[in-house]
Amino acid sequence: MKKLILFVLIIPLFSFSQKLTEDIIEPFKKNINQWHHVVSTKSFFKGFWINETGMMKLAETTFGTPVFNSGPHSKEYFNNNCFCKDFGHYDPLFLDLVIESVKSLSPSLKTLVQPLYDSYFKMPLRRLMQNKVSDYFAGNSNKNFLDQIHNKDDHNSLLKEIKSTYPKIPAETLFWIRRTYDGTSEKFLKLFQVIMEEMDESETEWIREKKKQLWINSKNEKEYYVSSKSGLNVREKPSGNSNKTGIVLYNQKVKILARSGNKSIIKDTDRTTGIIKNIEGEWVEILFGTNLKGYVFDGFLKELNMIDNNKSNDDSPENFVFENKKYYSNSFVPLLFREGPNINSKVLDRIKYGEELVINTEPLKKHDLTFYFSKEYKASHTNISYNSHTIESYYVKGNYKGVMGYVYFGLLSEKKPTDFSVFFKVIKDSKGEKVEDVIYKDLDEKMLISEEYTEREGIERKEWTRIKNYQNDITLIEDFNGKYTKTNTIVLSIESRDDFYILSNNLFRLLYLPTIESINISKDSWYISYSEMGPSISIKISEDEKKVFIEYDYGGC
Repeated sequence: MKKLILFVLIIPLFSFSQKLTEDIIEPFKKNINQWHHVVSTKSFFKGFWINETGMMKLAETTFGTPVFNSGPHSKEYFNNNCFCKDFGHYDPLFLDLVIESVKSLSPSLKTLVQPLYDSYFKMPLRRLMQNKVSDYFAGNSNKNFLDQIHNKDDHNSLLKEIKSTYPKIPAETLFWIRRTYDGTSEKFLKLFQVIMEEMDESETEWIREKKKQLWINSKNEKEYYVSSKSGLNVREKPSGNSNKTGIVLYNQKVKILARSGNKSIIKDTDRTTGIIKNIEGEWVEILFGTNLKGYVFDGFLKELNMIDNNKSNDDSPENFVFENKKYYSNSFVPLLFREGPNINSKVLDRIKYGEELVINTEPLKKHDLTFYFSKEYKASHTNISYNSHTIESYYVKGNYKGVMGYVYFGLLSEKKPTDFSVFFKVIKDSKGEKVEDVIYKDLDEKMLISEEYTEREGIERKEWTRIKNYQNDITLIEDFNGKYTKTNTIVLSIESRDDFYILSNNLFRLLYLPTIESINISKDSWYISYSEMGPSISIKISEDEKKVFIEYDYGGC
């Protein structure tokens, strides 16, 4: 029996916001009233049938972009005979367009679709909102499943284990698990919230009641103060490798909502004395102000106010500030410097890769930025399994060349980014249309700190490995296998997966032309080659997500 995803049913309701006509609405109504047999309408995932292929094609035609970017739905929508191990991965761009469409819902369209919403979609939507992953897998007994879901362990193996343990797990929860894996859970949550606010007065009241209960419960939550002078990073998951979602400054007050049980030891260097201390603590979920929620390391939280009690301890979002700190552009494509904190604001200047600016005290403006790799890179042989990556960060106010404006913080770095031109020289043809060669260049020996050389018996000649440590935390590993293969591997430090995708994207933009032989982009590695016998370059992230390995293979037979 075919299971329907709420998305399939709701999206078409709002996909006509710019093309509203009776001729479109009526066929839609007819499609959703196709029943194969009589089953209670209270069950959303059983017995409710529609012309799925027609609906999906209608949505794609309206928005002008694919619904899925990979999976079994990408070619033949909802094939009855498909027992695929994979599942449909929704295109984040499509969801962004849908969310904006719902926000701009006209009163006339709302009047037309309200009866359909009340009859078919209200209860299923409520069940989806009440059966999220965090709701179903609450409590310490489910921590293992939660960790596996958040770490995106093998989907099929995990699903088999979950269904064996919880045979009656709601289909709605399985929907949210899949959305965690394809990275669209937050976008779907936002979409469903917007729909409820627009279409369902009673549901809006339910939401308000939920918020009220959360507020009542929060009265018992204990308050703490940030003790780190440099501020405390807020992260998406209870791990130092997780993406940053914000920062709470020194002595600001937070509320601990829950403890993860994930304990760690972090080395902390006193900036005044240089003394290094081991700080023991646990990753906890906190609330700062009214809208910043995430995980922090509680080793840098104290129960007592760090400053004189006469000083302000306002914990409102307006305290998301930076104090005249220098940052560098970490975008190979010039970073837009705008008049206001949004993408529609006037462009004042373009900040080149590695150029500096000063960030001033100013509230942060939330904004998500998505890289669409599958649309940026093409080759004779293209294999892109990781199609896009979204950075959750902020617009911040800064001073660039004496002018005040706003810039996207997610593409700034505290230290000057690596100039890849010191490693690679790209030689193009006379027309600049084809890569003739990519040459690896050695670093300036003046930057060399230490060197280690080892030899061993090889295939035909001696194998050898040379490890060089340079300034700016750069390591170079030269390796020869004794016969044909020689590789140079550059090792760089990173702070998160965001850094891995930003770095990889920057390097590929330097090396890329559409005439190259092969491109392979996956979740953990990127690969590019120029010809069958020519050099190739791969980029991999370490298991602890603290290092990036850039390997240059000289090619040959």
